[in-house]
Amino acid sequence: DFGQQPRGQSFRGLPMPPSEVVIGIQHESTSASASPPAPTGVVDEVETAAAAAVLERGRRLHEEWPANSQFFCDGRCITGPCHGASLCAWTCIIVPSIVYAAFALPKCWQDWHPLVPMAAIAVFGLTVLLLLFTCCTDPGVLPRRSILLATGTAEELSAILGYNVLGMPNDPNSPRAADPQGLVPVDLVAKGYRWCRTCQIVRPPRASHCPDCDHCVLRFDHHCPFVNNCIGQRNYRYFVGFVFSAVILAFCVLP
Repeated sequence: DFGQQPRGQSFRGLPMPPSEVVIGIQHESTSASASPPAPTGVVDEVETAAAAAVLERGRRLHEEWPANSQFFCDGRCITGPCHGASLCAWTCIIVPSIVYAAFALPKCWQDWHPLVPMAAIAVFGLTVLLLLFTCCTDPGVLPRRSILLATGTAEELSAILGYNVLGMPNDPNSPRAADPQGLVPVDLVAKGYRWCRTCQIVRPPRASHCPDCDHCVLRFDHHCPFVNNCIGQRNYRYFVGFVFSAVILAFCVLP
């Protein structure tokens, strides 16, 4: 049961970013001639055919990702849509540090102990590194229904999460959005599992759909425009470390 997993545990085996199952090159088992698993409804067939067509054209899936996220380093790094607040965060970190290095660092080196400016430099490097990790790390994205069906990873993801991520089988002729609660088993609803109308999947407790990035995120906390990414299960620790290191850096360079 996903709801009983210890807080902060990382599901490294999930077939989702940064795994190449979803955003990188398709697996060898998903060849151009391979057929996606049989869907349960007419709408599933349309979605699966559209996503499978991307794979058949030899395109990397992250190049056709159906959301607002941006990918770098051949699909290994993921971040949110560009936002001016992110530039402001980098400016507030780099500019004061440059001023400190140009004017205060030589004086501190001579008048105080060399360990003082060296410590400030180390904190600056740590802050930048944690900011990069927070910006470019997958926060715990759950792939959309069409992606799971086209890549054949729905059963694997369901086995890892401990429930059917595609929902209960229903009448193929009835649209899923018309009766979303009917697709989530009653016992899962009581535990906090919900149906996502956009991703067309059952999301676990504490997961939520980010309106900025347009996909569901495990243990979603919030979308931070200053780091240009969602804060969720996989990058929460990086975010907390960045906040603390930024505060320490401010005490080092601003006085």
